[in-house]
Amino acid sequence: MGNYLFMYLAIFLIVAAIILLAKYAVKAGRRNRVAKISLGMSENEMLKIMGRRYNKSLLKNDRVKYEWRYSNGGSTGSSYRGNSVRKYHGVSKVDIYCKNGCVEEVRPHNI
Repeated sequence: MGNYLFMYLAIFLIVAAIILLAKYAVKAGRRNRVAKISLGMSENEMLKIMGRRYNKSLLKNDRVKYEWRYSNGGSTGSSYRGNSVRKYHGVSKVDIYCKNGCVEEVRPHNI
């Protein structure tokens, strides 16, 4: 019985380590993408680096805001009177502002 317990504990620790390393790798990949963005870069070039899943807002003075939100894996589900409720314990966000087709400002949050 003791050998099985040790084996299950070892498997659990290995799986936990793999999950933690995967989360770190994903977050590091986001940081690397944001680091490649430079002021004055073309809007199209920036979008190729950052990817398609973004929200776009048209602002005053011909500015455009692009926003990327990433869940850090801390979501939990619960129920209230039959309705599903999602709670997030951590969200990473990147805002990039462009004007006249060029990157004007980069704001990473919790990246």
